[in-house]
Amino acid sequence: MIFLKLAVRGTLAIAMTGSLASFANAQEASWKAGRMFVPASLSQSGKPCMSEAGGKCVAELKPGKHPVVLFMHGCGGPRQPNAFFAQGAIIVAPNSFAKGEKCNENDANAILGLLKQRGQDVAFASKQLREAAYIDGSKMILAGYSQGGQLAAVYPGNEFKARVMIAWTCNHKNPNMTGVRGSGPALAVLGTNDEYFKKVGITGNCDAAVATRGGPSKSVLIKGGTHEILDHAETKAAVAAFLPEVLK
Repeated sequence: MIFLKLAVRGTLAIAMTGSLASFANAQEASWKAGRMFVPASLSQSGKPCMSEAGGKCVAELKPGKHPVVLFMHGCGGPRQPNAFFAQGAIIVAPNSFAKGEKCNENDANAILGLLKQRGQDVAFASKQLREAAYIDGSKMILAGYSQGGQLAAVYPGNEFKARVMIAWTCNHKNPNMTGVRGSGPALAVLGTNDEYFKKVGITGNCDAAVATRGGPSKSVLIKGGTHEILDHAETKAAVAAFLPEVLK
């Protein structure tokens, strides 16, 4: 299966040549259309590797069980989670829009329904990872950007050691969309000038939500930062400080 990188509305989307019709359900499609990133530190060749989830990069891994970051994209579609590279963990990034799903950002009920569906994507991917011989199931991190950050916050499972929410406020009028679920440390990164949340009337930040989660938990506010902070230097610095602590 050939993957092509395309610039779409300022985001890096990943398109595929080939059909997803053979996949049994949306969760399998999300997994199969996803990407795996192996850092140089975990590669036998000493070079980073990128492939489809569970693809050729598995053979490149050094022997043993390794930590993993499960990264969920936002409404703009899949993007390379550069902030998580070179942090000593495999990164797996499912594509929740593999079967044509879209965000309806003006319909709270539709968003809640999509979050539930994407929660199933997380559960499916989590199961694949926990059953993989090369994954340390005690060192799985759930992370996401924008709506993916919201998903990382509200996913109800307890199988993840920590969570990372980028460009999400931890606040919403709907209580099902607020706070941080599960257990373990959490990192939140938010721009103080996030134009998206201003437009939809969502205020606040994750300070209170992460304050009681212990360990290296932290809420980082990027002064003047917009919604486009996935590759921001302060985001990368926050992730680089957080991940090694939780993966000890």
